[in-house]
Amino acid sequence: MRKLLPGLLFMLIAMFAGTRAWATHNRGGEITFRHLNNLTYEITVVTYTKDQNAADRPSLPVSFNYGNPTRIDTVQRQSRVFVGNDIVRNIYITTHTFPGPGTYRISITDPNRVGGVANIPSSINLPFYIETSLTINPFLGPNSSPTLNFPPIDFGCVRRLFVHNPGAVDPDGDSLSFDITPCRGENGLPIPSFFYPDVFPVLYVDNITGDFIWNTPSNPGEYNFAMIIREWRNGVQISSIIRDFQVTITVCANRPPVISVPRDTCIIAGTILQAMITASDSDNHMLTLRGVGAPLAPPRGIVTQNPAIFGDVTAQGNVASNFVWQTNCGHIRRDPYRMIFRAEDSGNPRLTAYEVWNIRVIAPPVENIQATSQGGKITVTFDPHSCPNVLGYKIYRKQGSGPFTPDACETGVPASTGYVLIDTLMGRNRTAYVDDNGGQGLPAGEEFCYRVTAFLSEFAFNPLGGSESISSDEVCEVVLRDLPLLTKASVEVTDVSTGAVMLGWSGPVELDTVQFPTPYRYRFYRAIDRTMVNRQQIGTRNYGSFAALMQDSLFNDANLNTRDQQWHYQIDFDALGSTLVGKSSATSTVFLRTGSFDSKLQLTWEYQTNWLNDSFYVYREDLSGNFVQIATTTQPAYLDTGLINGVRYCYYVQSFGRFANALLPDSLINLTQIACGMPTDTVPPCPPAISVQSSCDQFRNIVSWVQPLDCAPDLLKWKIYYRPTILAPWQLLDSVKADLPARFEHLNLQASVAGCYAVTAIDSSLNESVKSNEICVENCNLYELPNVFTPNGDNINDLFKPLPGWRFVENIDLIILNRWGQEVFRTTDPQINWDGKNALGQDLEAGTYYFRIKINFRTLEGIKPVDRSGVVGLRR
Repeated sequence: MRKLLPGLLFMLIAMFAGTRAWATHNRGGEITFRHLNNLTYEITVVTYTKDQNAADRPSLPVSFNYGNPTRIDTVQRQSRVFVGNDIVRNIYITTHTFPGPGTYRISITDPNRVGGVANIPSSINLPFYIETSLTINPFLGPNSSPTLNFPPIDFGCVRRLFVHNPGAVDPDGDSLSFDITPCRGENGLPIPSFFYPDVFPVLYVDNITGDFIWNTPSNPGEYNFAMIIREWRNGVQISSIIRDFQVTITVCANRPPVISVPRDTCIIAGTILQAMITASDSDNHMLTLRGVGAPLAPPRGIVTQNPAIFGDVTAQGNVASNFVWQTNCGHIRRDPYRMIFRAEDSGNPRLTAYEVWNIRVIAPPVENIQATSQGGKITVTFDPHSCPNVLGYKIYRKQGSGPFTPDACETGVPASTGYVLIDTLMGRNRTAYVDDNGGQGLPAGEEFCYRVTAFLSEFAFNPLGGSESISSDEVCEVVLRDLPLLTKASVEVTDVSTGAVMLGWSGPVELDTVQFPTPYRYRFYRAIDRTMVNRQQIGTRNYGSFAALMQDSLFNDANLNTRDQQWHYQIDFDALGSTLVGKSSATSTVFLRTGSFDSKLQLTWEYQTNWLNDSFYVYREDLSGNFVQIATTTQPAYLDTGLINGVRYCYYVQSFGRFANALLPDSLINLTQIACGMPTDTVPPCPPAISVQSSCDQFRNIVSWVQPLDCAPDLLKWKIYYRPTILAPWQLLDSVKADLPARFEHLNLQASVAGCYAVTAIDSSLNESVKSNEICVENCNLYELPNVFTPNGDNINDLFKPLPGWRFVENIDLIILNRWGQEVFRTTDPQINWDGKNALGQDLEAGTYYFRIKINFRTLEGIKPVDRSGVVGLRR
């Protein structure tokens, strides 16, 4: 044994100890970056390490995870600062030019973490890993990562609420989100032994504020956690930082300080925001109050012109500092600014508190909005916006007036007001808009109301993706009634060739007959869409006097397909025989459609009318051929139930409409065409709920399920689907008739019981449900090796091979070494069957041999390797 021991120690050191002797015992850290120019960035790595440590790291290998071989730069340390409690802060800075656009991963791996981490067993033997992703996209513009202003080291007490915040501030004003994530180790993968000492809602990260909250720790110890901070621009993730941080929990009498901040605030650009931020400590310790956030000047913020003023302050027991910000138009943005305040006491341990205050700077409203009407158009004017950085204006319109008073923080015009965005004007000085209803004209005599907002861009490369101002006041105007107003487009006859539509209108009662004298003429047009493109003239009427013009109000459009086609109409009005006065606004018939379902027909109807339709009567043909009213609704849809599949049903709808202007004709009644449909069963049954019982010993899986029969009265059968891995495509295994037990046995799974199952239900009309809940089962992987074998020819334990019962192994990679580290046997066969001979067939001497083995198990995720090592005794 004395001769064997040096070799054994060498093997153990080489195989298991790695480089621990040279580790720096990391406690936490992160990687950030700053854009310099083009594809060049400044990379900063911050680590917090154990001070009393034999090794030190004056440089770090930083991997950029691209290229072949992988690009790794050695980065020199710029500073090493002792921060107390046996902790040193190390800062490494380098510049790096990336090869082109793309997403890159910047990472460091240090051989060992600090020892004794309560939620990472054997932490001193595990690598410390942090990474940051960076997306270079010329369409999204240059970007720098958020800066993390508060250290990744914090202290708390048992049975006291603990909060930690990284103090993240984004220099470009991008949005940030926060999530908890497992600590990482080798190859950037989650450490297998890592665990959370508590679960949500006891321990979690606030996705918006970035607060790590533990309510409350139960056991003392040093814990490590990781947080992923994602950076977003226009809904696209452009970077992420994985920060590893350490929390030390002790039994202590000290109580954390308390910070008081105002409620989240909105302020109109150009006004001053003032607030007193206070902190107190019930133990009367010395307190330091510090603030970081976007409103401050760099390096603790991003605002370079008119930044907010907030001074750090230290005092005993109670501290206060005044926050003052003279805002201007350059501060306007869609997302709120975030101020993060941190108070730290001088107790033992030094406890901290954090509070987040959100401040939104919004644009003032557009002023002096006015509207005038002429010739079927309304012109809206307003003053140029008070902010010089305004890019343009959004025009909103509503038919008729409606009350709306924006809340203090409400920008834009919400859809709930009934207003619709009809156009966007680019340019601060474009302060007039002519509304001609997209070239179709506004209905004469109708009232339209308008609101205008200004919009600004936070990023030059996305001019429409920025902030919108508070809404202007409402302005309303009635369209001058100097053109005919269509009031009727009713289908009188339904047919594919001899159909008919009755048109009705109100004459131009406010026509200036001096400017537009007799004779007058109407020209009637029809088209298949509201744009009236390729419209067809269908009739003309001439009038010798204004009185005659006003007495006429009906026109019958005959011999057209009203069964399958919706029609749109417009009237051109001429004076002096051929001088165009203007065009009426276009209007359409109301068009009915039917949709077929099991014992039901879904009726829907659509229209683009000048008027507002308030209610609808639904009629259905009875057995005698008469139409009978079956429903009244205010929505353009109706579901007729209790019908017989395979029977034809016919319907029409009568609409009742009005104009917003009460002075215009009301009780506008129009009919749809007659539309027919036949209910059929097209609705699939509900999916079943399944469960799976797996037996590794019997190599089978039993799938069973429960079918909710209330939505599948005509159930025919079930289909059983299977896939061997999570990413594999589904394959149909078998089907089970509905009159048999809801159960399926998947047999003969000696190769692997791992797999996922789902079941669908099929009804008598062969409608198939969506798949049920998916349930996956994993292999009970087993592969054990003996610690001794006796190759002496007695046929008892003559071979080194796995113990009986091993299963679900694809292959192996086994190397057996002698005590001097020399390879004596190698195989990929899971049976191994080593007879104690070397490659030349010679018997090896008795003794202890060492093996390294990679076992490739079959799993749900595919082939998964597991590395093991050990010793085996050869006895003769």
